Amino acid sequence: MSAVKKRVVIGINSDFRSGACSVGYNYVRCVAKAGAVPAVIPCLHGARPAAEYMRLADGLLLIGGGDYPAGLYGEHPHARADEVHPRRAGWDLCLARAALACRKPLLGICGGHQLIHIAMGGRIIQHLEDAACHRKEGMYLEHSIIISGGKILRQLFGKGKGAVNSNHPQAVDPRA
Repeated sequence: MSAVKKRVVIGINSDFRSGACSVGYNYVRCVAKAGAVPAVIPCLHGARPAAEYMRLADGLLLIGGGDYPAGLYGEHPHARADEVHPRRAGWDLCLARAALACRKPLLGICGGHQLIHIAMGGRIIQHLEDAACHRKEGMYLEHSIIISGGKILRQLFGKGKGAVNSNHPQAVDPRA
């Protein structure tokens, strides 16, 4: 009799609106398609429950959404900020810090990427004046990126330039 191989469990944070926790189905579908078990994590509160979830999960996917409050990185909010619910902001920060403390693999998509930077003590450029240049009549346009680090990124895409699409009004501040 052969042993059953345990599938990887990927925790996925959730949005919080109108008293409900939710996550877009494409996040769940893509994690499952990659062969992992998607585990949607509800918006709770505190470092202890976040650490417990990270003990259960093999990795964490931080989804996109609105802007994380500028107070999380010691700044005042931009006038055009579209902040996520405070419950989600605080919980997501706890999850990201717990994953980093446990050295669990993290993938941040859109705002999730920015949250990882915040959890590591970084700051965010709160408003990109040219964010509209990434959009044209509802379509996303490509722009170039430079892959300069990250072992996994280099293995997947090689070192050098690449192209991505985006629609971001904010960005990670490399000066912080």
